[in-house]
Amino acid sequence: MEPRRFTTEKDKARRESAARLAVVLAFLVCAGILLFEAVEYALSFRRESVSFSAAAGETDRVLSDASDGKMNINLASGEDLQALPGVGPKLSRSILALREERGGFCFLEEVMDVNGIGEKRFEQIKASFFCPLPTPQPTAAPIPASF
Repeated sequence: MEPRRFTTEKDKARRESAARLAVVLAFLVCAGILLFEAVEYALSFRRESVSFSAAAGETDRVLSDASDGKMNINLASGEDLQALPGVGPKLSRSILALREERGGFCFLEEVMDVNGIGEKRFEQIKASFFCPLPTPQPTAAPIPASF
């Protein structure tokens, strides 16, 4: 049996369409992989290279960085948090757990990700906090080849 030959214009058009579709699909798969790698790299950069811990000797000074008496949200203890209006032991543990999970807060608004802190409660407690800018730390992590 002889192989089928694409002789009609309709068959040629179908073959060209299939080839174009294969190229587009391959491109989309590669773009998706690159996007995934970029997101993973960005997340690892935040986790590894941004330190929210206090420098040596500052861990006991929760209030000292702010002249207006606000607490550093990344250094406040559970007892400090419980002194705020509407924050009890359970909510303070949830805040500390989220802070530990993220390695610290970049913005005060991130506290609203804690279950039990909505816009109302956030408005009550936000005046008691400040969030210092994160300090980038040098890292030896290589930049992926996809960049």
